[in-house]
Amino acid sequence: MTRTEFAKRMTCGPLLLDGATGSNLMKAGMPKGVCAEQWILDHPQAILRLQRAYVAAGSQVLLAPTFTASRAYLGQHGLEGELASNVLAALREQDLPELAAEIAPDWDLPTEAVQSGLETLRSHLELVQGDAALLYEMI
Repeated sequence: MTRTEFAKRMTCGPLLLDGATGSNLMKAGMPKGVCAEQWILDHPQAILRLQRAYVAAGSQVLLAPTFTASRAYLGQHGLEGELASNVLAALREQDLPELAAEIAPDWDLPTEAVQSGLETLRSHLELVQGDAALLYEMI
C-alpha cells in the first residue's frame, strides 16, 4: 500500500487492527519471559492461527509481531545480530511455493505475488550481514 492509498483509506472510517498479540501467544503456549520473536520462529503455526483469527474477527491490519525486537532486548537473550539470520534460516527450511499457496488466500493475493514477496525477503535477508539492522514490511 502506498502512502497515497493509505491516506485515502484513512478517509473511509475506522481501520481495525489486531491486538493483544503477546497475551494471545501466551494463551497459545508461549512461556512468559522468552524472546517472543524467537518463539514465533520456533512455533510459526501459532502466529498463523492467531493472525487468521484476527482476520476472521474483522481485523484489517496485522502488525508484525516484533514488539521486543530491539538490539538491547535481543542481546539479553543472546540473539543480538542473529534475528535476520534466524528468519533467513526459517525461510530456507520452507518450500516457498507451498508456503505462498498456504498464506496467499489470507491476504487475498495471487499465490505468485506472495511467493515473489517471500523470495524478495529471502534475498534481502541474504544481503544482511553481521550487526546490520533490517526492517521489512510486505504490503
